[in-house]
Amino acid sequence: MQGDEFLTALRMLAGREVMVKKLSDFKEKHKGEKSESVAALLTRLAEEGDVEAISLLAAVALEMRV
Repeated sequence: MQGDEFLTALRMLAGREVMVKKLSDFKEKHKGEKSESVAALLTRLAEEGDVEAISLLAAVALEMRV
């Protein structure tokens, strides 16, 4: 593995860690039902027009494409 590949991998891991933290904080903030997944909570709130939920769903979708 070259140095630039290693740095790229580190950046990707750091980005995922940040996303997990944002999703965790979102679920805690919105006090979803214990059995409700983060995905279900995001989807439900996005359908209700919650801007933060829409933003997080878009960010997750972009992360998954990369």
